[in-house]
Amino acid sequence: MKFIKLVKNNLNLILIFLLLFFSSFATAMYSSEMLNDINLYIDWNKNNYYQSYEKKQKEIALVYLASSNCQFCKQLEQLELDKAKSWLSRESNSKNMNFTSIGISIDWKLHDGLKHLLEVAKFDEVITGNNWYNHGVLKYIGEFQQETFTPQIFITVREYDSNDLDRKLLSEEPILILKGRKEISDWIIKPFINIK
Repeated sequence: MKFIKLVKNNLNLILIFLLLFFSSFATAMYSSEMLNDINLYIDWNKNNYYQSYEKKQKEIALVYLASSNCQFCKQLEQLELDKAKSWLSRESNSKNMNFTSIGISIDWKLHDGLKHLLEVAKFDEVITGNNWYNHGVLKYIGEFQQETFTPQIFITVREYDSNDLDRKLLSEEPILILKGRKEISDWIIKPFINIK
């Protein structure tokens, strides 16, 4: 009888303990899966394209906006965006500019967005989570006044303050915006840019 009374009096504590135990187990599983994906990216990125560490005053940026839930974005996983990135990198270099690539996913869950971006290309920077409210979406959709759909690619020219100690982005202008699977697929097959 004392045991039943003890359990009843401490039922809340027992439930809290069980909840914490199982949530930490689920978090550990989730974290382990995400770490496996990050390790996959690190292994995959060895001896391949790398961003230049020499910072120049101008830079070309390729920004890929997608979602793991978008069927058109999933079809782009099969394309070779890295080849187009290599082309852009060479083109940037020929114009004495840096090149960078950014992957943005509108997934709510970080893991889903990161996994999708890892399957598409090797990016220098990734932004994922918070759906249509993440910083990358607010910048590229909001500032460039574009429609909210995926997939999209923005190719921009950035200009920086030349002071290396306190780098500031002075401007970022879009030079090409590709919308939808067909436009992106066609551009990947035959990339082009027009820099004034």
